Amino acid sequence: MLPFTAAPESVADADSVTSDIIFGFAKLRSFSVIARGTAFSLRSLTPAAAAALVNAQYVASGHLRRDGKRYLVSVELIDPKSDRIFWVDEFSCNADDSFAVPPLLAARIITGLDAEIHVIERNRALLMPPASLDAWQAYHRGLTSMSRFTSDGNREAQHFFNRAIALDPTFSRSYAGLSFTHFHNAFHLNVRESEREIALAFETAGQALMADPSDPAAHCAVGRAQWLAHAHDGAVGDLNQSIRLSPNYAFAHYSLAFVQCQTGDPGSAIDAADVAARLSPLDPMMFGTYRVRTFALLRLGKVQEAADCAKLVGLNAGDHVHAHAVSALTLAAAGRIEEARAGRRRISDLRPDYNFRQFKEVLHMLDDLTDIYRRAAKLVHIPE
Repeated sequence: MLPFTAAPESVADADSVTSDIIFGFAKLRSFSVIARGTAFSLRSLTPAAAAALVNAQYVASGHLRRDGKRYLVSVELIDPKSDRIFWVDEFSCNADDSFAVPPLLAARIITGLDAEIHVIERNRALLMPPASLDAWQAYHRGLTSMSRFTSDGNREAQHFFNRAIALDPTFSRSYAGLSFTHFHNAFHLNVRESEREIALAFETAGQALMADPSDPAAHCAVGRAQWLAHAHDGAVGDLNQSIRLSPNYAFAHYSLAFVQCQTGDPGSAIDAADVAARLSPLDPMMFGTYRVRTFALLRLGKVQEAADCAKLVGLNAGDHVHAHAVSALTLAAAGRIEEARAGRRRISDLRPDYNFRQFKEVLHMLDDLTDIYRRAAKLVHIPE
């Protein structure tokens, strides 16, 4: 990360944003980041020269400017060996509160850079023969397979995460990824073996913590395993610890919203979902964020708003049968029966034997939400 450039009157703000990005990126623990002192000592060098001195694979740089009541930051991520631009974007925030400017801009830039680098690394790994992958590349292949949310994809993800662990047993993210595959099995893909899958989710999350107690992904994995075991207070505690370790970790904010929307404070769930959406607007789990808002809005009595969110759940859920059930049942609860029936047909395509018991068992809903959905299930002929 090279220091951002700026007009003389804005250099201090630019330096603050740069410092916050370096600090925040380091807390994600996804990549090795050049320390602040070294980065600032390279200010006068070209990206290629700076990268050569510290052996950096990527260089991010940018420019901050003031435009009336706004600060605008343009950012670019380049390959220092070829000068190819991987990614560019522009971020802005209100300039009225100058003390809030650096952290606000930094949070958005960190998330953008993190997402883009993961995409680049994933695409590189996809082009390589599986037998030649190192731990980092195998981990990214695992993430790609896992994001398909299918049984075959989950098994393939487990293969790649286990390969990454065999190559580097200290790489906590691979254990956290493996824990999520077991979470997904218990929640959706292999519910008949849920007790075993929950135990494995706990075991691999614990291994992630042992490998790196400060990895936010490890604490997030523990929190999600706690939720599976109905230990909701413990889940909230571990997810909040993940966020404390890395306030820019979008998945932890989403996971906290997921827990809160069903059994906790629905207002807090919406707040956490909004943070997750702001940090990662193109996240493949965005249907989950819509689902969180659906539950929370329904619990708050905002039925039509919940139905609007539920419609988005169905449009983005892929093969996730429970997500389609949330969509269909919420639309039915709002009286939008024709739309609900379209979702019901999708459920039948995915799992012809689907019933309300399966829906209720995987979600930890309070009685008020359960009663609403039980009545809705009768309207779209989902059997008890």
